[in-house]
Amino acid sequence: MFVPKVGNIPPSSMSKLTGKSDFKGMRYPVHIISALSMFYLGKDSFRNIALILKVAYNVKVSHTTISNWCKKFAPLFHNLSLELMPMLDFNSGKWHADETVVKINGQKYYVWFIVDSNSLCLRFSFIAL
Repeated sequence: MFVPKVGNIPPSSMSKLTGKSDFKGMRYPVHIISALSMFYLGKDSFRNIALILKVAYNVKVSHTTISNWCKKFAPLFHNLSLELMPMLDFNSGKWHADETVVKINGQKYYVWFIVDSNSLCLRFSFIAL
């Protein structure tokens, strides 16, 4: 399957989010919350992340709390990703595409993900009916 590389991808909608820019006043230690980004980027569900935190760090956190952290710290993690993006090389000759079908309110949607083979970063995603 041939997938043309997009030269100019529009900026992420994450820039419109507002949230916390520091860890002040949080109940859990910084290393627990920052570990969230590693597990979340690994495509684990919130329930799996809660289980991993329980087993690895002996910290009981609900999946709802993890969901709230993702919403709250999205701008912080986005800014971190903007700093790391220039260090990644997206000039590989291979991209990998995958599709899956999800059902939302009884309607089937096709979700496409395209990943760069060298950096393993998501380059493009698309949702179609």
